[in-house]
Amino acid sequence: MEVLIPHFEGDEVEGLTLATRRQFLPGEELHLLLVENGKPKARQLLQFVAAEIQQRLPIATIEVHSKPSAGRPIDADLVSMFAARAHLVISGLGD
Repeated sequence: MEVLIPHFEGDEVEGLTLATRRQFLPGEELHLLLVENGKPKARQLLQFVAAEIQQRLPIATIEVHSKPSAGRPIDADLVSMFAARAHLVISGLGD
């Protein structure tokens, strides 16, 4: 498996502005929320990604939310709850 890190190395691209990276305060702990869609291997893939993120960011807790079906979108109320509870949300799928 190859892990790609999104760092641009090359000639400057006109009109491209990279997002600023947030600096974390000493002792700051982040909450990561994973949203898996119920497909085979989705949870395992997200947990692998979470483990990699934990090596780079001060992740204190990881929560997994399982959608009842891959075909059903997450409703707006649930999205609002995710935004209020987590610093980072990663949604993924499997297969």
